[in-house]
Amino acid sequence: MRIALINLTGGGMSGGYRRYLLNILPRLAGHGQVESILCASPAGLGVSGWFSALPKVGFVDCEPFRVGRHRPDSRLKGILRDFHPQVLFMPVERMVEFEGIPSVVMLQNMSPLVPSGEWGLKGRLRRVAQYFETRLAVRKSTRVIAISRFVKDYLVDRLDVPPDKIDIIYYGSNLPQGEVPIPSAFGQGQPKSFLFTAGSAEPYRGWEDLMGALKELASRHVEPVRLVIGGVAQGDAAPYAVRMRHLAEECGVGSSICWAGHLSRAEMSWCYANCLAFVMASRVESFGFVSLEALAHGAACIAADNPPSPEIFGDQAVYYKPRDSQSLADAIGIVLGRSVAERGEMARRAMERAGRFSWDVAAERTVETLARAICVGDGSRDHRIPG
Repeated sequence: MRIALINLTGGGMSGGYRRYLLNILPRLAGHGQVESILCASPAGLGVSGWFSALPKVGFVDCEPFRVGRHRPDSRLKGILRDFHPQVLFMPVERMVEFEGIPSVVMLQNMSPLVPSGEWGLKGRLRRVAQYFETRLAVRKSTRVIAISRFVKDYLVDRLDVPPDKIDIIYYGSNLPQGEVPIPSAFGQGQPKSFLFTAGSAEPYRGWEDLMGALKELASRHVEPVRLVIGGVAQGDAAPYAVRMRHLAEECGVGSSICWAGHLSRAEMSWCYANCLAFVMASRVESFGFVSLEALAHGAACIAADNPPSPEIFGDQAVYYKPRDSQSLADAIGIVLGRSVAERGEMARRAMERAGRFSWDVAAERTVETLARAICVGDGSRDHRIPG
């Protein structure tokens, strides 16, 4: 099988998407059914520099994505003709058409499809464009990869994509290797008894719930708990980060929050391993890499009862009603009330849950989907997580 893997993005690449490529590309290259892979990405991403030598993989530059353009640029066309791919694989919500070759699109970003949070005019226009590009991609591609049941159900129910065209393939779980440092953002004051949340600062993150919950806990005279927020705002999401800082001050909890900014994977690992609880407050996610990472570290987990969180956490999270700070404060109280023995048992079960998500299985399922696209086969085969 000869695969043209085309990362047609128009700007930066999220940390989750980068981790996806770092884990999936070497496994695809090592699969017995894969003859060769041509990996095309905009030069500014520097994808080839993320890997040491990868047998069977060639890296080439292509022009960044532009709205309304669904064919390779002239240079990439020539490279593709020489490569003779059997299938085009776009691990992003972009359609690429080339000489009738079958295509597989992967939907990783649900935010443009499910409006959530307040955006400025520029942000709304960008998301409208992303919505129509995503809809076109999932409808015109030969097959679609959804990374959760929630994503598949949305595509079937809201975008009228035939269910037998969609395969559910979950991400895998792994831990960073090597030294795990205390985040430099903490300076000399290592936080104790802290909650942790992470992700790019965008209006769907639901951090409002956390500000209100800290205020509610203070009113209940609960021993002060700090909150560490990892993540930065980019582009038109910057006003949200500013608004959250103002909200924290209005709630009287500004001094209880550490805005850690960008954290390396190793620093994130330290936070997962040392927090009282990890909180997933997002209004919408396609999967949520940070959810799985928190489980893999044995963190106590609290999550807004939004899909797809129950798919990922299963019964290894305390759920709260989204946009309800009292409900979140109650959930935090449940976690704080656990005994040492209960914490140890929950950590063991969380890591066991994370272990059910396998990159090796994800790669195998991806090869199967690409092969079905080549054969124009019907019938989805979902990647099911036991339990």
